[in-house]
Amino acid sequence: MPGTRSREEVAFTLGVRGTAPGGRERYDTKVVKAERRYLDEPVSTFPLEGASVDIYLAMEDKGAIEVRYDTPEGTGSFWETLRPTSSRAPRRPAPAKSQN
Repeated sequence: MPGTRSREEVAFTLGVRGTAPGGRERYDTKVVKAERRYLDEPVSTFPLEGASVDIYLAMEDKGAIEVRYDTPEGTGSFWETLRPTSSRAPRRPAPAKSQN
């Protein structure tokens, strides 16, 4: 129904890194459980058969990965590039010096 709010949740396993057709590096993934939950009253939950998650190494951005999520209908599918944050520990302010 138009205006109905829903939430999709997908649990998946991440496997070994390999090469996809076309030469791109990717991780094997397997969807373990996928469901769609309609949030309007009464709350209803349905299995989401045919949902998929693919994870590729980003070609142009070292250390980044592309996460692709596809629904069986194609609506609501998306992809996003995730980039690592700095591995440096946050800097702590220097202790205040006493003025004696």
